[in-house]
Amino acid sequence: MIKWPTISIICLLLLSFITNGFSSESSSHLLTVKVLPRNEISIARAEIQPPEMIQDSSRGAELTTVMAAGLAWNTNQGGQKITVATNTTVPGEDLSVEAVFLSEGSLASSAGRVVVNAEAREILGNIDAGTGTCVLTYKTLISQIGVQGQAVLLVYTITSL
Repeated sequence: MIKWPTISIICLLLLSFITNGFSSESSSHLLTVKVLPRNEISIARAEIQPPEMIQDSSRGAELTTVMAAGLAWNTNQGGQKITVATNTTVPGEDLSVEAVFLSEGSLASSAGRVVVNAEAREILGNIDAGTGTCVLTYKTLISQIGVQGQAVLLVYTITSL
């Protein structure tokens, strides 16, 4: 005759096998999410204002032309700057650009009027993550009468400080 303690132990063993057979399985894995930098710049069409004569004691009378264009940026990174450069030589002219009327709430700061040449020069600094806008004012000083207008390619870049 089988005794109750032996039957109890056999039942517990069977129950243990049954519950382990029906138990849920789990596994884990490591997921790495990489957020890619987003840096976008767009420029609206420039508006040309009529030329006007200015008097500069070091250079005499010169004809100046002022143009304005809108600049917008969108980035998901802080500590950015926007630079400008050109690979075009402008004979008889100095071309400069200044970022003014920065969007409200933006921490960006203007570097003031910057002469444009082949070296990338900062026009905006301290750009925080998010969007912002400003107006770009261009100024050319024509020191020679009769200098023909020339197209100049300007390259704007958003990059880390």
